[in-house]
Amino acid sequence: MARMESIYKDGNDTITTNTGRFRPPPNQPAQGVCVSWEFGQHNPFFFTREKAEYLGLIGSYRGSSAFLIAGGPSFKGIDKQKLRLPGVWTMTINNATTSFRGNANIIVDEPQRFNMSTFLDPAIQKFVPIDHFESKLWDNRLVQDFNGNPVQMWELSDIVVGECPNVVGYRRNEKVAPWRFLYEDTINWGNHQDICLCGKGQRNNRGDPCPSCGRTGQFGGRSVMMSAFRVLFLLGFRTVYLLGVDFDMSPEKKYHFSEERHTGAINCNNSTYEKLQVWLAQLRPYFEAERFRVVNCNMQSKLDAFDKMPFEQALKEATEHIGDPIKERTMGMYADLAQKRGIPQPPQRDPYTTTPPTTPPTPTPTPTTPPTPISPLPSPSPLRPLLPGGPIPSAALPPPEIKITY
Repeated sequence: MARMESIYKDGNDTITTNTGRFRPPPNQPAQGVCVSWEFGQHNPFFFTREKAEYLGLIGSYRGSSAFLIAGGPSFKGIDKQKLRLPGVWTMTINNATTSFRGNANIIVDEPQRFNMSTFLDPAIQKFVPIDHFESKLWDNRLVQDFNGNPVQMWELSDIVVGECPNVVGYRRNEKVAPWRFLYEDTINWGNHQDICLCGKGQRNNRGDPCPSCGRTGQFGGRSVMMSAFRVLFLLGFRTVYLLGVDFDMSPEKKYHFSEERHTGAINCNNSTYEKLQVWLAQLRPYFEAERFRVVNCNMQSKLDAFDKMPFEQALKEATEHIGDPIKERTMGMYADLAQKRGIPQPPQRDPYTTTPPTTPPTPTPTPTTPPTPISPLPSPSPLRPLLPGGPIPSAALPPPEIKITY
């Protein structure tokens, strides 16, 4: 059946729907100032597999805090149970879900690199490049056979990313421009391999120096962390606490989950960390201009573009406004607002009965002398004479005369 328009719409809702909102003044706290059209952006950012727009994501967490969990081994020392406290929202990067399964996960590389169990978990919202929707997953699940014995899967699956639950697609770009990072119509994840770190030059051939700054070893560099910041900003988060962001990989310190890295990969990651240091330092003033705050909770991290804060302090800061939802009072919450305020209310009529409400009868004092017998009154009608035995039964009365007029 075709969709039909409502007959009687709520007037206040209609006014609110048709009325825009403006960015708050600088002296007021931010409440998710990130709706796309507020920055002149009319295009969607998040998509389904069918390329339909994911509605309701932009600004849906307005003004909230998020913990962004990267792969650094320092995350091993974090009490994971505290990340389950009320008011804590978490996003993991890549295979960080191995150590902790948060509210969301984000990737940029080929999906065959990442745990299939993450993609199949409906409780985790996955943000993936829109180009990956038709990519097959690598099955690395540990499942059980019919006898309950563990079976380690290790094969290419027929399941593609777009068939998995709770998957959100986004579009990428490959040139870092700090002054437009928060406002451009796609999501940046670093520089293309031919674009220089200076952001002004682009080489034509491998090995050529930058035509702008003359450097040769500062091309390319991409990281999912760049995309994570932009996605969190679009979702409405205004404080991001970093966990597992060490920026220091070595043969002894790789990840907080099991994975091998050869010397070339370690050197490549450390080179990317150096570029991220530059980009994030350039981005910080633009973040602060939009009151988008990033805090590093690893006190020994080599990332120095953002202020640092101990994890316990960040946890308190992110959750103290929630209070204690386990012990908070619920008795009386279903009462009317006036009753909660202590305002006396008249007796309420039960809507499911036709009998008006009754008030408790006022007790009468017990008489000290027996009442005087009352003689019968004259009959008000000849059809119902008052006899000593009481009124005669209705069945013994003659039927009333009924007159019908036309």
